[in-house]
Amino acid sequence: WKQRKSTVDGVTVHEFGRATLGGLKLPTPFKRWLANLPKPAVFHLHTKFVPMNFALMRALRKHDISYVFTPHNPYSGDTLKRKGLLKRFYTNVVDRRLIAGAKAVHALTNNEVATLSALGARTVSVVPNTIDEPADRTIKPRSEREAGRICYIGRLEILQKGLDRMIAVISHLVNIDHLDVRLHLVGPGIDSQQQAIRALCQKHSLVIGKDILLEGPILGDGKYEFIRSSIVYLQLSRWEGLSLSILEAMAVGTPVVVTDVVPIRLQQGAHIGGTRVPNTDDEAAIREAVVAIKYLLGLNDVQFMQVAQGAQHCYEANYGSSVVAKALEQLYLG
Repeated sequence: WKQRKSTVDGVTVHEFGRATLGGLKLPTPFKRWLANLPKPAVFHLHTKFVPMNFALMRALRKHDISYVFTPHNPYSGDTLKRKGLLKRFYTNVVDRRLIAGAKAVHALTNNEVATLSALGARTVSVVPNTIDEPADRTIKPRSEREAGRICYIGRLEILQKGLDRMIAVISHLVNIDHLDVRLHLVGPGIDSQQQAIRALCQKHSLVIGKDILLEGPILGDGKYEFIRSSIVYLQLSRWEGLSLSILEAMAVGTPVVVTDVVPIRLQQGAHIGGTRVPNTDDEAAIREAVVAIKYLLGLNDVQFMQVAQGAQHCYEANYGSSVVAKALEQLYLG
């Protein structure tokens, strides 16, 4: 394998071939390139549970090159406790060394700071993720959206994403309040998950294909158009990192109803783009989600547009690509 160099969107990309021995042996062309790399330089290592990061850390340390480390996925104590024994061992033995050796550790939310500091991070900088932003940022008026459409986008993981809670909310809206609403579940789901969703619908007297629709994955511009045409984006997660699907909804001006465990800013000054409800499994939390959705359903065009613009403003002020790029630049230079 020979080193390859190309330019993508104005960015120089180097390719060196694959690491071997499970990622622990770096490609020879990369090691040669690293030895001759002009200083100063900063690397950015991503993800956790990746052995190649350990090999990269050792190579960077050998050449006195600093690095920033982003351990993706929620890196909070409560979330790590849900991981398997092997991953918890890996975190405490391997990732701990990566974290301690980093120039700075990049957290996606404030929820991760305490755990990362306890694992030895010298500096923890909170910079949120951003999304692959849509070219069309137009906000649809309420009258041009599909009446009664409530959507969720993501994995069909019932426990984490709170799909059982969401189905209970729709049941209340349909069977008690007699409203013409539908929950569209957009995303990949294995057979067992879909069967569990069908069982929940039967329990709550809801009809698949009428009250709850399993849409499968929708990608690219089609996904944004689907969100833009919905009245509400609903996600009642029990635990959550920085959910990109919620950011996608806010980016195109669709109001969101989420649990208070979701670390996303929904208010910026006078701009309000959604509602938080308690992250609990009691009937009171279900009722709060119902009230929040009924409020949005009852707005006229002018009132709805104010909330939709609030959602988009909160996204652009806190999670827009230019905001995140500037924060990351400061992270590298600091």
